[in-house]
Amino acid sequence: MYRHFTRWLFDGSNTSPIPEEQEMLKYNSSITLQYMLLCLLPNPKMTIYMNKYFNNFNLYSLNKKQFLHYIKHLVLKLNLSQKDFNYKPKRDDAKSKLYNKLLNKLPEFKSYDISLLCDTIDNLPEKERNKYYASFDLLKPTKRKLRKKTVKKSKKISLNSFIGEYFNYIN
Repeated sequence: MYRHFTRWLFDGSNTSPIPEEQEMLKYNSSITLQYMLLCLLPNPKMTIYMNKYFNNFNLYSLNKKQFLHYIKHLVLKLNLSQKDFNYKPKRDDAKSKLYNKLLNKLPEFKSYDISLLCDTIDNLPEKERNKYYASFDLLKPTKRKLRKKTVKKSKKISLNSFIGEYFNYIN
């Protein structure tokens, strides 16, 4: 479906019909509004145009068919080529969760740069690595359970002894 979509998007004709229209316009299709924006917005021309003319949530009020035709119109108007289409495949294995997060956070990096960054993070000591994973919301800290043995009991002290211990004052 992705191949048909990109061929249709860059075929150079405004009147060509949408390929596999029934599949592409389904609500659970893999080609979504966010996917198209994620692939096209790293292009500077597209970003400038969208910021200048269409920088609000009206973009999401369009139905999917209108949005597809709008994106195709922008591709033709801005003379974007297929090399400007930033296709980002998703990986499914557990190790690549960090890769996918970094890919979304840093779209200007190449895939091999992100792989190198992932390897660098994975080779860090556990304490530092856990900080990175927690910052990307991949590692949830566990709450430490309090038991009666671990709770420190406070001892009662008088006000005079507290002030004398922590503050300097003159009588």
